[in-house]
Amino acid sequence: MPTFTIISCALAVVYNGGVPVLVDCDPRTWCMDVDQVKGRLRADSRYYAGAYIWTPVDMDPILD
Repeated sequence: MPTFTIISCALAVVYNGGVPVLVDCDPRTWCMDVDQVKGRLRADSRYYAGAYIWTPVDMDPILD
């Protein structure tokens, strides 16, 4: 999930037994830097939280 988000997003992960993995935001869009997502994935990663504040994150590179 992005570093720039509301705490409830991280708490939802923790509440369900997960460990949030944070990804820095792109300073131009304030969305999660999708180039960093691949490097943060682990073998036990289960979910992707594409939370955003103003504009939706570009999901195409993540889905590929």
